[in-house]
Amino acid sequence: MKQVLIKLFSRFLIFFVIVTVLALFLISSLEYNWDRKNKDILAAYWVQNLYGVIRNDVLDVKLLKLINPELLMQQANQAINITITDNNHNKIYSFSTIFDEHESDIRSFPIISNKMDIATVTIRFPDYKWLNAATVELALLFSCLPSFFYCVVLWYNNRKRQRSLLEICYLLETASTNQKVLNWNSEELIQNIKTGISELTVTLDNLKNISKNMVADFAHELRTPISIIRVKLESRIENQEILSTEEMYLLLEELYRITKMIKDLQNLSLAESGNLTLNKIWFSLQELIEHILELLEAYADDKGIEVVLKLEQHLSIYADRDYIKQVFMNLIYNALQHSSQSIIIEGRMEGAMIFVKLIDDGDGIELEEMPYVFERFYRSRESNNSNGMGLGLAIARSLLSAHTGSVEVESIWGEGSTFIIKLPVFKE
Repeated sequence: MKQVLIKLFSRFLIFFVIVTVLALFLISSLEYNWDRKNKDILAAYWVQNLYGVIRNDVLDVKLLKLINPELLMQQANQAINITITDNNHNKIYSFSTIFDEHESDIRSFPIISNKMDIATVTIRFPDYKWLNAATVELALLFSCLPSFFYCVVLWYNNRKRQRSLLEICYLLETASTNQKVLNWNSEELIQNIKTGISELTVTLDNLKNISKNMVADFAHELRTPISIIRVKLESRIENQEILSTEEMYLLLEELYRITKMIKDLQNLSLAESGNLTLNKIWFSLQELIEHILELLEAYADDKGIEVVLKLEQHLSIYADRDYIKQVFMNLIYNALQHSSQSIIIEGRMEGAMIFVKLIDDGDGIELEEMPYVFERFYRSRESNNSNGMGLGLAIARSLLSAHTGSVEVESIWGEGSTFIIKLPVFKE
């Protein structure tokens, strides 16, 4: 808090100094112009009185002495020096008060009679003082009002920025711990910002590593089917042989594999950008999951994994059947890959939401890997040597988000994982 106040005060002080300097310049310029104009008017008025003492084209000295220059001095509110000389530069009249004539503001007027110059009047006023006390006081007074408003704006913006930082820290905190943290003071705020930035730095580093591996993984996944197709075709072309039915089925399977890979990437991009078109219909979620288990039955039997289904009756949902099928296919297949003996699939309806849990008894997910489970192209250390690009869970999450649903994971290392799927029963 002390650092914030010091920073605000320094900014206020800089603003106050700038405004004061500008006010001094503006006020001094106005006063200077007014002072010069006032001197011109007063001097011209006093000289005009001299024409009343001209006799026979000559200034009458006796009458000249009757003109009181003190009246001019009172009107000008400052000292003056007056000198009148004839055409031969002989002084015929003078009036002076004490001030430095080297710092004077001079006005000279010719006295003309019958179109001839008969004398010259020189009036000296004290020069204008730019930084006088009155001007400085007025500039300071003028600067107070805008500086006060600037101080209010500074404080308001600081509070607004602080609230924004609190919101950022709240999001960082809830994203990592799912707990609300309120009423932070300044020290806690700064500490939480530092913690959040550190966590974001770690996240960015991990995402950079994922991005670096992405191109290699994608190239690896494409290289195998393309190599199979290329070798088969080159061999038959060189030997001028026709592909057998079994070989055509093999090539077609590899093409399907490439097509699926590209389609998965396309659906993932569309879902994450919010441009995925959903063809929603009413269907039984229980029948869909049972159908998926039939498709994966052989894989589960090969691994010796028992699948236990505990779904409520009549779980119907209004959604895109193909995409929901892909969601559960990816999640159940992922559970089969990591399970040891069994998988439990539970499903129930609560209000307008359907909750499905996939519980496996595998090794679980390590704590440091939990934030990246649903990131695209992310593969855990355990599955780095297995097939796949790390898109399954990312696609599942994106497709569920497109249905305004969600998926979360809870895991304890060494005890297994639980994936919790939430879907609205009906959502236009």
